[in-house]
Amino acid sequence: MRKHILFIVSALIFLTGFTYYYVSTQYWYQQSMPDLGGRQLTDLKFLDSLTGFACTDGSSTDNCYILKTTNGGDNWNIVFIRTYKFTKIGFIDKNTGYVSSNNDTLYKTTNGGNSWITIQLPEIYSNDMFVLNKDTLWLVDDNPTFGGAFLTTNGGVNWQRKYNVVGSGNPSKVYMINYNTGFITYSTSPSAHIIRTTNAGNNWFDIPNSGGFTQMYFWDTLNGCKAPFATYFEKTTNGGLNWSKYYPPQIPDAGFLSFKVLNRDTIWAVGGKYRIGLSYRAVVWKTTNGGVNWGYQIPDPVAIPNNATYNFIDFSDNLHGWAYTVLPSFGIHTVTGGDTTIYLTEISNSLNETVSDFKLFQNYPNPYNPSTKINYELRITNYVTLKVFDLSGKEVETLVNKKQIAGSYSIDFNASYLSSGVYFYTLQTENYKETKKMLLIK
Repeated sequence: MRKHILFIVSALIFLTGFTYYYVSTQYWYQQSMPDLGGRQLTDLKFLDSLTGFACTDGSSTDNCYILKTTNGGDNWNIVFIRTYKFTKIGFIDKNTGYVSSNNDTLYKTTNGGNSWITIQLPEIYSNDMFVLNKDTLWLVDDNPTFGGAFLTTNGGVNWQRKYNVVGSGNPSKVYMINYNTGFITYSTSPSAHIIRTTNAGNNWFDIPNSGGFTQMYFWDTLNGCKAPFATYFEKTTNGGLNWSKYYPPQIPDAGFLSFKVLNRDTIWAVGGKYRIGLSYRAVVWKTTNGGVNWGYQIPDPVAIPNNATYNFIDFSDNLHGWAYTVLPSFGIHTVTGGDTTIYLTEISNSLNETVSDFKLFQNYPNPYNPSTKINYELRITNYVTLKVFDLSGKEVETLVNKKQIAGSYSIDFNASYLSSGVYFYTLQTENYKETKKMLLIK
């Protein structure tokens, strides 16, 4: 596949309270996967600078795909097709790996993805998977009745249910530091909490006010980090009992969806956008001091539609990295370790001070099921749109699209037709735009 080198563009953009540098770069180039008929990516993993795997969603009647590349993502081939959504990829080495699915099956390869073995599960419809070694795996299933956290120590032949709360939230994420110690959470929301075990799941205890996670990583049994679905990064130095928050400058739509730890200092992350002029651009985050301070790069200023963000990031070493949206057609790759990382410099709040012509409130209740209210105030008469988007940036409903006079408004949003998850609502007028997150739990 021909590599499209991005044009070098730079501009200095001033926004309220901070100085922003808008830098696109020739050090990232665009990649894409085959046309997958509208399927979205659910995971992306690279084993080295050339070999990588990806998997997609689907349903009981749709084909879902496992894809493989052997040239760093320039070309992707479908290596396995099944119905039901694939959820997670985990490899032990270049030959042995597992892919979980949202059905009672697990898939294993012992020859680098050339063929796949189907492992039948005892009614486990996994949301997430963690692979410790070729024999020891964890799966979590958030079904309120039959779900829980499940452990195998013989490569999937037998499974033990290690956690289950009937009628309540069962876990949707899992991370294990070692055989004995690990964490589960029932939500990626910062309002959730993590649950810890130190004896391989025989006992669990809640860690209050700890927040959920989209991803977690531990360097050792004490020092670790995680990303809730929020605008901050978290670190612990006491095994997850307490977490410290590290914020990038507070700008609209900044946050973390996925990250890759290269060492104790260097971490790459994706999730979030910067407003450049009247539009938003997806960013790649980088820290070189273990997550305390974050800078950013804007590798692709034009290619991603619908103001989407990058959802997956992986690096095989300091030079070779990839970031993809859930849309398989939109990925980027670097073989140089990216470009210069720009760090945001706080300046006086009195500079460039502006006042928006509306005030948008957090929806209530939040989380909700299935209805919630979205309130806002208009300071002047204006043409207003209020739209709801899913996690991929796809618009799911327009709630308001008309001219409104100054005053207070309350809009009912019924999400009975949507699945559980994180959604966003965006209020936009002629001159201003603001987005907030909301959580639907069914």
